[in-house]
Order: sequence, then structure tokens, then C-alpha cells
Amino acid sequence: MNSLPYHLSIPFVIMMITGTITSLSDINAKKIKNIHLFSIGVVTLFFYSWTFLFFKTSYTTQLLSALIATAIGVLLFFSKSWRPGDAKLFIVYALLMPPCGYEQLLPYPCLPLFINTFLSGLIFLVPSLIISAFVHRDQLLKDIISTNTSYNLLRSFLIIISLSWITSPLLTMLKIHNHVLLSIIMIYIFSSLINRFARSLKRYPLAAAAIFIAGLYLRLCFAPEFFTFKNILVFFINTFAYSLAFLVLNRTITNTKDSQDRVPFAPFLFMGCLLSYTPFLSYVFRILHRH
Repeated sequence: MNSLPYHLSIPFVIMMITGTITSLSDINAKKIKNIHLFSIGVVTLFFYSWTFLFFKTSYTTQLLSALIATAIGVLLFFSKSWRPGDAKLFIVYALLMPPCGYEQLLPYPCLPLFINTFLSGLIFLVPSLIISAFVHRDQLLKDIISTNTSYNLLRSFLIIISLSWITSPLLTMLKIHNHVLLSIIMIYIFSSLINRFARSLKRYPLAAAAIFIAGLYLRLCFAPEFFTFKNILVFFINTFAYSLAFLVLNRTITNTKDSQDRVPFAPFLFMGCLLSYTPFLSYVFRILHRH
């Protein structure tokens, strides 16, 4: 078996250094430092320029992956799911990662990185989130049954029913509609963004009504099959279930993310990066497809 040319192994070395530095910084200082990310980004771009000039090595995949990661990072930041440092570190990893063997399923390295980070975080955090939900159960129940929450759910539902027709074509365009995990994650992101957008329209009821009517008209134009009693009922049940689940998740995360024992996220990104070069994700896909 031929080994990689020495210059092609350098991104992996930079990746390991990145993971070590940022994980230690996030664990010890509860912060991913911009100077670390900036330095790593500059070194990576300098290295890519040097190998392109002298070895004609193409880095199109990494650059496109970083561009997609930027879009995902921005969405996660504006949906308040990630902090700025987490989003920037995700982009740096996407820039560093060469193809990892999942290209037929997930065309860009940032996508396996994204799923593996989510899975590693889920495996580690679910027990603590369950404990947090139990500890804050009274506040959580009060939030769920409050008038304000009911109003927010209703407003969000009206916005979602008029805009969610965009979600399925978008997932298809991104080639992730057949991936259950990615679809759920993206639906969570879209729902968080729509909820935040809906809250911003609280002071502008006429604008909200105009968006709702325009959205329904566009759904009628592009997805007329939706307007049957069965489809509307299924949509309502699914939307309510997703909204309630995401509400509980958001409230639980809110109760834990500002505490002194906040779990650092950089190690999960590093673990997701490493897992992307193992068969771990293939095993997960096989298990999901069996069900």
C-alpha cells in the first residue's frame, strides 16, 4: 500500500494540533480563543497556497466544505444552538478536513463532521440533560403550560405551516433528505430560526399576517397536494410533536449552558472530526436503515 506524500499528511497534523489546543482551552478557560482559530486558518491557507503552487494539489473539496460549514455555522449561531467560537471552530475543521470516505453518501467532509459531532455530544450529554430536566422539572413544566408558550407555539405553527414547504426541497437540494439524522438536525435548525423570526414579528401583526397569507399561497402553488384533511392533520401532529420536543430541549439546554459546570463543546467537535475517518457513521446508517 502506497503511503500519502508527506505534504498531504500535514493537514492531519494541523488538525490534531487544533483539536488539542482548542479542547484544552475550552475545558480550562471555557472559551475557544480567536487567536488560535485565526492562526490555524492562516497556516492552513498558506499551506494550501504553497502546495497548489509547487505540487498543483487541488483543495476544491475543502474550500467548498468550509463554505457549506460557514452557512451551517451561521444558521446554528442565529438559532442560538451554538456559540460563536463553536461555529468558527467547525468552519476551521471543515477547511482542514480532506475527503473522509463518505463522499457517495455525504459529498463534503463537513457533513460527516457535523453528524459525528452531534452523535458524540448526544451520547455524552443525554444523561446530563435528563438529570437537568428532572432537577428543573417544575420550571420546565411551568414553561410548557404557560400562556406565553402556548401563544408562541400557535404563532410559530402559523409561520411554519406557511413556510415549511421550503424545507423538503432544500433538504433534497442539499442531498441530505434521505439521511434521518441530518434531516432531524436541519429541521431543528429551521424550526429554531422560524421561531426566532416569529418572535421578532410580535410587534408587527400585519407583517406576520402578510407572510402567512403569502406562504399559504406559495404552498398552494408549489405543494397543492398538502391541502387535504389527512395531510393537514398529519402535519399538525408532527409539527406539534417537533415543537414540543424542541421546546423541552431548548429549555433544558438553557438551564445548563450558563452554569459554571457548562460542558465544553470543542472536544465534541474534535471527536466528530476523528470519528469521520472511522466506519462509525456507516454502522449508524446501517442501524437506522434496519428500522
